[in-house]
Amino acid sequence: MADAGNDDGDGPGRAFSMAPDPHGEAALLLIESLIHNLLARSNISNHDALEIVQTAIDVQTETCKDRDDMSFGSGPLRLLINIAASLRTDQPQTIDINTDTQGLGDGRTSGD
Repeated sequence: MADAGNDDGDGPGRAFSMAPDPHGEAALLLIESLIHNLLARSNISNHDALEIVQTAIDVQTETCKDRDDMSFGSGPLRLLINIAASLRTDQPQTIDINTDTQGLGDGRTSGD
């Protein structure tokens, strides 16, 4: 029997807690790993992955607005922003073939 003084968070009037949720953290880690794996296998583009995470950020932002809780420094929104930042650093570097005549990747030629 559950302790009457212990709110397990399942009720409709439950308060939002900033305490880490191990199930939510595991689910988020699993999804982030899945996205990175799909990227590594070229199943989705980096742009598509960023678009997916941006949609989640937008939904979470609206949820925070609805709760009058715009604490960007912690919680699910911060985790999503960190995932987006991680994906941005994974973006492939593009080389401008008009300025990269010797394949150095920085616009210089071998004579520079």
